[in-house]
Amino acid sequence: MIDEDPPSGKWADRWVNITLDIEAASRVNITLGNHTWTVITHGLNIEFFDNEIYLAFDEEAHTRAEFLAVDFLIIGAHCRWPISPYSNPLGY
Repeated sequence: MIDEDPPSGKWADRWVNITLDIEAASRVNITLGNHTWTVITHGLNIEFFDNEIYLAFDEEAHTRAEFLAVDFLIIGAHCRWPISPYSNPLGY
């Protein structure tokens, strides 16, 4: 989903686009209900277990078992997160 409102306020000039590029994914858990889109409002949590990177949108996950129980989890061998200046594909 694309936010139709451009960033505004005190920190608007500090917004950026971040792309998560996860390579060699070994597990993907995405359980977000019966709909086709969602706005992710939780913080991204990143940990390393057994030489793999664990990415979860759940601020409460800290142990491997907690990561494996979250609704949005991706486990991979590598992750790159290039950052670019904020842009909205709709041109806002």
